Amino acid sequence: MKYLYFLIISALVLFACQKDATKDLDKVEPPAPEYITTSLQGKVLDENHNPVEGSAVKFGKSTTTTNNQGVFRFDGVDIDIHTCFVRVSKPGYFNGFRTFIASEGILNFVQLELLPKRSAGQFQASSGGTVAIPEGGSVTFTDGGIVRASDNAVYTGNVYVSAHIIDPTSPSIQDIMPGNMIGINAAGKERGLESFGMVGVELTGDGGEQLQLAPGKPATLTLGIPASLVAGAPAAIPLWYFDKTRGVWKEEGTAKKQGSCYVGKVNHFSFWNCDVPSNVVKFEASVKTTSGNPLANVCVLIKDLSSSASGAGNTDSTGKTAGFIPINKSLSVIIYDKCSNVLYTGSVGPFSQNINLGNIIVTIPGSKTDSLSGRVINCIEKT
Repeated sequence: MKYLYFLIISALVLFACQKDATKDLDKVEPPAPEYITTSLQGKVLDENHNPVEGSAVKFGKSTTTTNNQGVFRFDGVDIDIHTCFVRVSKPGYFNGFRTFIASEGILNFVQLELLPKRSAGQFQASSGGTVAIPEGGSVTFTDGGIVRASDNAVYTGNVYVSAHIIDPTSPSIQDIMPGNMIGINAAGKERGLESFGMVGVELTGDGGEQLQLAPGKPATLTLGIPASLVAGAPAAIPLWYFDKTRGVWKEEGTAKKQGSCYVGKVNHFSFWNCDVPSNVVKFEASVKTTSGNPLANVCVLIKDLSSSASGAGNTDSTGKTAGFIPINKSLSVIIYDKCSNVLYTGSVGPFSQNINLGNIIVTIPGSKTDSLSGRVINCIEKT
């Protein structure tokens, strides 16, 4: 059974890490750090949705590892609400990142799916070359265009390229992609993103050292557009890279449509994303049962009725969900339990400003109360 946390049909979407619902989305400078104490529980899966044991997890300045069920938990962590994300690492996988909204003293829930590092080939640094990305696309490197990431020194050995395409139409996209679908554009303004293709690329040397592109030596990235998105893909689209220090996408460069691919130049490697930016408003709601109890860790899906774009996230321990939604759009709200069963459907919007829908009341089908009886035995050894 897949443990459903996030569900996205086409990548638009919801969650960023700002606490204030009236936050100015057009603020150019990063806000000053603002710390809260919060808790987090999550689960780490591989691409087959099996738990990944022994993953290293970092949240703020705290670290832990996943257990044999892929589960981790942090309690009482001080975190800057403007850079609120968790990082997961495991040998053989790309690092996973999840960005989310956190509130003071609340237990939050996340899930991440780690992407395996797949070999895209190798080339000699001094001569450059082209490697094919396994799931579609390619990267072309110029001669003498590689440096060691640790000290920026010129590297002349073999370059080994790992790559993994991220399909924005995947039902599990919000588990797979790093961060969320909020980005900072070239003007320093925060925007919602609609993706037409993503990829993770990593370079290593003969000794396993991390490599990067040399200054002034960009690589040409060719990225396939999912078949269902080709017709609606714009002729030119902004490129965005994932900033691993802030947990957010940042605009850098442009890609042009060539057939069913986007082609653009990149100056460094991280995760790259081809996205159309959009204006958004803040959305909040609380999910409760008919008896008034909060429903924690259930999936809330919000879908744009004028397209296939949608996004989702989970409620926290108080039943609250929050994020960003497209401005002036009619939307549907669907709530799922952990087994992907639909608990609620409804329509909302359009909204031209931040909105709090208040309580969404959900009826739990076939709910019942069971009784448990027994005897507690003190097993503490006496001395």
